[in-house]
Amino acid sequence: HNIKEVMAYQVDQVKVIEPTNFDDLLIVPGHDYVTLLTCTPYMINTHRLLVRGHRIPYVAEVEEEFIAANKLSHLYRYLFYVAVGLIVILLWIIRRLRKKKKQPEKALKALKAARKEVKVEDGQQ
Repeated sequence: HNIKEVMAYQVDQVKVIEPTNFDDLLIVPGHDYVTLLTCTPYMINTHRLLVRGHRIPYVAEVEEEFIAANKLSHLYRYLFYVAVGLIVILLWIIRRLRKKKKQPEKALKALKAARKEVKVEDGQQ
């Protein structure tokens, strides 16, 4: 986007150059190019990566299709998050129910152990 219009470019050249070589960044008469300049390789930055594109007609339908596809991908992402949340909640509920089932068993074992201790103490006196 710019102030007046939306422009579209198609990549037609990708080059890796030395940091001092800027010949590919010069204006080419009669052509409408845009060039992205960045450092490469990642974290080493000894060279420059040039990605050049030429202007093509802008078609709004493509943007609308992209927006529709993007909305659909957001919907899938939200559904995924909801599904993960429901699974976590379900697992938490199952865990709580299992703990509640085990608590009476533990209490019964503790009661039996306490009775044995009382019998042993009574037998010693």
